[in-house]
Amino acid sequence: MEQMKFSLDHVLAQLPRPPRRVVSLVPSYTESLFELGFGSSVVGITDYCIHPSNALKNIPRVGGPKNARLESILSLEPELVLANPEENPADLVFALFEKGIPVWVSFPQTVQDAIQFLWGLVDLYRDKQAALKVRVLEQSWEFARQVSESLPRFRYFCPVWEETLTGQIRWITFNDQTYPADLLSLFGGENIFGAKQKEKPSGEGQDLDLRYPVVTPDEVCSGDPEVILLPDEPFSFESSAVERFIKLFQNTPAVKKNRIWLIPGDTLFWYGVRLGKALSDFPEVFSSLYSME
Repeated sequence: MEQMKFSLDHVLAQLPRPPRRVVSLVPSYTESLFELGFGSSVVGITDYCIHPSNALKNIPRVGGPKNARLESILSLEPELVLANPEENPADLVFALFEKGIPVWVSFPQTVQDAIQFLWGLVDLYRDKQAALKVRVLEQSWEFARQVSESLPRFRYFCPVWEETLTGQIRWITFNDQTYPADLLSLFGGENIFGAKQKEKPSGEGQDLDLRYPVVTPDEVCSGDPEVILLPDEPFSFESSAVERFIKLFQNTPAVKKNRIWLIPGDTLFWYGVRLGKALSDFPEVFSSLYSME
C-alpha cells in the first residue's frame, strides 16, 4: 500500500474535527475506540468485532475483516475507516480511497507500535480523558519493560493455526517481527521460531508477509520448547489438543514439566487497549517459570 495516502497525518489533514461516523474493520481497533470513550462515533464494524459485547449489539456489520462488503461500508456514509494491512485486503482499502473516504491504515508490529496507535486515536479525537488512559497504559508497559530485564528467559512455541496436509500435521506460527512475539518477550519469552520466515512461493510479489512460517513436528522438537502456548484464536485450540501435543512432544521440557498451557488468543494477539489485560494477566500465567532452577 502507498503508505502516505493512508497515514494518520494524511487523515488528520482531511478531517477538520474529530470524526463522527467511523467504520472499524479491525476487532481490536473497535474495542479500543469504545474503551477510550469514542464508541458513539462508530457506525459500522465487522462480524468478528466482539468487544465490548453489550455496546455492539445494534451497530451494523459489514462482513468479515477479509471480506468486508464495499457497498455496505459506503451505505453507512463514513467520515473515516480504520483498517489494517494484515487483516483487510488492499483492493478494499484502495476502493474506499478512490471513493474519497479517508482510510487510516495502521500496522502495529510491536507493543510500542500498539501504544502509538492508541496515541493516534487520542490525536484524532483530541480527547484529554483518553490521553490519561493511554498514558497509564504506557506507564504500565514501561514498568513491565524494566522488570523484564531481570526475568529468566524461556523458549516457547505458539501455533496460531493447525492443518493437516497429505496426512501430515503442521502449524502456522509467528516470528519475532510480530506483536505477539514482542509482547511475550516482556515476560521472558524467547520464540523458538523467532528467526524463521515463511517460504516464499515462486512468482509471488515482494509484498508477501513472511512473518508467519509453517512448521512441522520435527522442527518443533528441534526447537526444544520449555513452554507450549495454545491460544483459542484464530485457531481454537481446546483442552483436547493438550493431550495430542503431549504425545507429539513428550521429549521436550514443555511436556516433561507440564507446561502446555491454553491461553486467550485475544489477550495475546489484539493490539490496542487489550494490552492492559495482557500486562495484568500474563505475569500470573508465567509465574511458575520465574522460580525455575
